[in-house]
Amino acid sequence: MGDIRFTPQFQHVDWVDGKDRVRAKDPNGFNARFSTIESDLVQFSTVVAKVDAKLDQIENRPTRRELWLPPQQLAGPGNATHGWQVTTTGALVSSPGLCTGVMDLLLPEGVRLLTFRAIGQTTNNVTAAIKLSRALFGVGSFPQAMATVTASGAQYDVTVDVDPAQALTTTASFRYFIDARCENNFVAAVTISTFQIVYSTS
Repeated sequence: MGDIRFTPQFQHVDWVDGKDRVRAKDPNGFNARFSTIESDLVQFSTVVAKVDAKLDQIENRPTRRELWLPPQQLAGPGNATHGWQVTTTGALVSSPGLCTGVMDLLLPEGVRLLTFRAIGQTTNNVTAAIKLSRALFGVGSFPQAMATVTASGAQYDVTVDVDPAQALTTTASFRYFIDARCENNFVAAVTISTFQIVYSTS
């Protein structure tokens, strides 16, 4: 707001008893002084309007928020031996074999999802696909991947953008979840330490 300024023009000069004759039209008369005061008030009202507009912009500016999600035990669809276990530190670690699981999310309504992030580690070059997804309520609906993290490397910290076409949450129509799968994981392990979702409130 550095471009908003108010510089008053009116400067009062005292009249002196017995010397000044107060008139209407003199340069120091009532008309000139009141006209200058009126001009200052008009300028001041313009400045107030600009300040109000700037405050409205700040108030209506989208707010970015971070949602950190401790990984829950990922339940595999129809598979009790899904292969993900919670460690003593609260992280998730895969058992050798095919790991697949889903973690439900409760997201705010009407926010715009911006990014999806996963942090953890892998061994022996095993790769995990970790997806932020949604599905319409009802039997037979198919999951729609909104963002996919490919987790690989001894330490991974991967952030990907959420598909803008699916970014606006509609919790009355969709359920949201994280799907994590690791394949060819026969002698190694994948660890998931945490998830993060960044969203905008408008």
